[in-house]
Amino acid sequence: MVDRLEAGNFTIRVEHRYLKSAANRLVVGMFFSSLLLASALLIVRSVRPLLFGLSVAGVLGFVVAIAFGCRMVWINRDRAVSGRDADWD
Repeated sequence: MVDRLEAGNFTIRVEHRYLKSAANRLVVGMFFSSLLLASALLIVRSVRPLLFGLSVAGVLGFVVAIAFGCRMVWINRDRAVSGRDADWD
């Protein structure tokens, strides 16, 4: 170990077991919340094209966000029930 340190070849590798999964959840949550916020703004501003007085893009964004949110809940429920310790990727 001392020889490696003197030669400049000494490396330390630290790997956190759950960091990747936590980072993935954070990114997915930020995407989900930004999609909901953008969809709400589109609906409130009545951005065209409109269907029944609602912005089509806003409603579509809400539908995608709800589907995405349900998928996240289903994935987390499945992992909690089976006791698995898997990442999302």
